[in-house]
Amino acid sequence: MERTTLVRALKPLQVKGFITQRVTGPRSAIRLSLSSEGVSKLREAEGYWQAVQAEEEDVAGKDEAEALRGSILERLARG
Repeated sequence: MERTTLVRALKPLQVKGFITQRVTGPRSAIRLSLSSEGVSKLREAEGYWQAVQAEEEDVAGKDEAEALRGSILERLARG
């Protein structure tokens, strides 16, 4: 992903205070990290994520759900 596309996609999270940005070195070197608010929101979301994963496994079965997640991750890795 191009740097400008990534920064643009993360901008809403930065505006809400979930991500902090620090310029390090040359203009193109930007370091993004989760703020304390971002960590808190991530922890809050984790419970919802786990609930959805459990529901998916109940509906599709554990093996099928794992295969589906693996397939999606492979597609994402290929771009």
